[in-house]
Amino acid sequence: MNAWPDADGKIIARYLGRLRLRCPISRISYRQALRSFQNVVVRQQYQCTQVNRKVLEIWLSECTAIWARSTLLHHARIVNRFLDFLVEEAFIVSNPIADLRAEYHAKSDKAIVRALLAPDPDQALEALRQFRRSAAFSATSCAITSL
Repeated sequence: MNAWPDADGKIIARYLGRLRLRCPISRISYRQALRSFQNVVVRQQYQCTQVNRKVLEIWLSECTAIWARSTLLHHARIVNRFLDFLVEEAFIVSNPIADLRAEYHAKSDKAIVRALLAPDPDQALEALRQFRRSAAFSATSCAITSL
């Protein structure tokens, strides 16, 4: 497992170098979002294997005072993709947003972030839960409705 977060920001710079950003201002916005997230990880003294729901909730709560909700949701999407990059590069074990999405069978990452922003995140996440229909249930319900 490689070391992240890094003090010099080289991992963020490497990630930004991979992106095909059309506008130079985008790079500044992306860097701002990623550094703010990394700063929370450093401040909370999380190790690379401990980037979890708690650190996401702390980052989101701190950023609600700074950014409009639409900006915060956009920056959360940037952080989510960065977390995917960190997983691919073996800097972290898993992306906590992807983990929550899989656990609650949510339709989107944005829904997970909105749930984490709710006054009661546990209840909001449970409300997202999408129960998967089994193949037998689907076949049975189709047979019943066709009668």
